[in-house]
Amino acid sequence: MTTIEHVRRGASAAPPVLTARQLYLLLREQNDREQARSFLERSLEQAAALPCDLPAVPDQWAQWLMERSRERELQQQRYRDTRTAGTPRRYFASRNEARRFLCNAAPAMLAEGAWLYGVMPHWDVDALQPMVRIYLEYVGKGVPDWNRVLRARQLLAVQGCVQWQEQEDEHFVQGALRLALSCCGDAMLPELLGYQLGVANQPLYRPSVADELHELGIASYLLAPPAAADEAVIECLRQLLPHMQDQDSFLQRVCLGYSLHGLGAEPVAAAQEASAAVTPGASAAASPVTPAEAVADQSQDTEPRRREHNPRAVIRHEFPADEHAWESIDNELGLLEAQVASSPTQEDAMALLASRLTPALHHVPLGLMAGRIFSQLYEEPR
Repeated sequence: MTTIEHVRRGASAAPPVLTARQLYLLLREQNDREQARSFLERSLEQAAALPCDLPAVPDQWAQWLMERSRERELQQQRYRDTRTAGTPRRYFASRNEARRFLCNAAPAMLAEGAWLYGVMPHWDVDALQPMVRIYLEYVGKGVPDWNRVLRARQLLAVQGCVQWQEQEDEHFVQGALRLALSCCGDAMLPELLGYQLGVANQPLYRPSVADELHELGIASYLLAPPAAADEAVIECLRQLLPHMQDQDSFLQRVCLGYSLHGLGAEPVAAAQEASAAVTPGASAAASPVTPAEAVADQSQDTEPRRREHNPRAVIRHEFPADEHAWESIDNELGLLEAQVASSPTQEDAMALLASRLTPALHHVPLGLMAGRIFSQLYEEPR
């Protein structure tokens, strides 16, 4: 920070302290780096008091991930064995309870992958390439059927979860953290990477939760993180660590980012508690699914096939110096395409496109177009 910047910051009034819900709703619309950083700093102080099972030695991380994945598979097999033996559903006694879970999880679901946007302005840094690729998976490479936020919106609409914004503040913590990290990738890269390491451990992504949603006729394909995300973050950390002057401090910050997952409400438990408070003694037979409902919802429950997507070539051409040539373009999609096509270098085009792939934009038409072109150029040799 320069002396002038320091004086200006000191002279300005401190920003008001926003709740998780207030920050979440703000960051869904605009990038407020100061508020995002303030929220993250408060959250990291809370996370410091939580346990962290991440190994202290980076060389052990790959083995730790393998063991964690193996344990997850064993837990899932044990769960399915108990269900085969006749044990009732563990998480959702009824469809209403499952819908409460979706409402509780909605803020996080609608910010899927957002934390990784923090690396996108540095798409050309070799060590960050694994994270760039995972972010492109979250945004569906610009294809609407593959975009996770659009799919989450569809699921919430189909299930009638329209009042999720009226929930208690604790249900917005994880969504707010995801959006805040997207604003602070430069300053909080270790925390961002640590957060990525903990994503698969969130209750939202348990295969057994997905199984029960499927059983109740509710789409469940949304819940699994992109394949190879764990391996990608380990590779990214492996490349970055040798360049850190203070590796111990870097690793401590990674651990704090990992521990951020312990904050806020646990969406499954919260749904169960709400159900018990409203309908004491509710059983698995409560709020049965009618055959018509099951058929209607199962139509939404199939993973969208990864249809071949053949993007149009990005043709570079010169635009006349006459300013009226640009004024003749009357829509933002046409303007973006013209700006990309006339960019002097591929790097300039990529930087422009990355600025249109923010969590607030990647799922709207402008962001989807940017995602398609960015993904195409990203695969070209530079």
